[in-house]
Amino acid sequence: MPICTANVPTPPDTGDQDPLTRLKIGSLRAVGFEMAMAAHIYPLLDSYIYGFAMTQMNLPFENTKEVTEVAQSMLQAFPSTSSPIWPRSSPSTP
Repeated sequence: MPICTANVPTPPDTGDQDPLTRLKIGSLRAVGFEMAMAAHIYPLLDSYIYGFAMTQMNLPFENTKEVTEVAQSMLQAFPSTSSPIWPRSSPSTP
């Protein structure tokens, strides 16, 4: 099943919307959104969720230890004196 169903075409002979689409729009309507606003919110939420899922799937790490290792390897490419906003790696100067 695709992560994002908004871009998946439904067969023309169904004559109805995708049940998942109806469920999502129905949920938005149930909490008080008018149909026009639900129509705007639906693709926004779909894109946001899809983007989040794709980012999570493609991250080069899986736990906190790996995050630290990746961040340290990225920071090694920048000398500590290259920018005043980067903290110094050692307190050699005041």
